[in-house]
Amino acid sequence: MAQYTNITTSPATTTLITRGGSAAGNITRITIANFSDNADGATVNLFLQNAAAADFYFIKNVNIPKGATLVLEDNLSFDSKIFSLIMLSTGTTPALTVIIK
Repeated sequence: MAQYTNITTSPATTTLITRGGSAAGNITRITIANFSDNADGATVNLFLQNAAAADFYFIKNVNIPKGATLVLEDNLSFDSKIFSLIMLSTGTTPALTVIIK
């Protein structure tokens, strides 16, 4: 089942999938859409974090321009008993939609 998250604060650290929680880490696609009206875009980090707070990045400091969508669809599955999936976003008046499938 898909998971939908809107993020409208900056900076925002959002745990999308919690380690040991009910959501599984067998992900096939993540889309991050910037629907903000701000021309500066949003800078996004998407990473796994283990219990020792070590981070393992899918993407780091990627700028998503206003009106653009980033689609990730390769090597996304992970063991959700070991890792949390976290997104850090920054930008002026961000408005992001994250869809995980």
